Order: sequence, then structure tokens, then C-alpha cells
Amino acid sequence: MNLKHSEEVRAWCFDRAVTVTITNHGHHWKFLYKGKVAEWWPASAKLVFDRLYRNGIHCHDYGQVLQVLATRWRLALAVMNQGVA
Repeated sequence: MNLKHSEEVRAWCFDRAVTVTITNHGHHWKFLYKGKVAEWWPASAKLVFDRLYRNGIHCHDYGQVLQVLATRWRLALAVMNQGVA
């Protein structure tokens, strides 16, 4: 599941000038946008902004992650196949 939607996420990020790096066989996702950093660990459902690891946000799937990124970084959402608009 960790890599199942990676191409969709990469396309979403590309359209919004967000750089995404997926490492450790999909267990660590790193998003960069205008000097800001967000990291997501799907196995623990933890999303962290700007390396503030004690202030994690619980996100179970990539749709939730993209929603939070869009809100926090004021990006257009339009997520596909997650029932999120």
C-alpha cells in the first residue's frame, strides 16, 4: 500500500511545485515546498511539519496527507480517487 498511489501523489505534487521524495520502500515520504518541509510515515500514520516531531498530525492515507498539505501550504486540492474535492 505504501507505494500503490505514489504516481498519483507525484503528479499532484508536480502540478503544485511540491517536491516529493519517497524512501525506505514507501515507509517515509518527504514533501518540500518553498523552503517548508513535511514528512509522512504511512505505517504510523504520522505527518510532521518542519521537523517538529512532537507535533505530529494523524493521517491514515495519502488523501488525508494531501488535504493537510493543501490547507497548510494553501495549495489547490483536487485529489483523485479519494472522495476528496
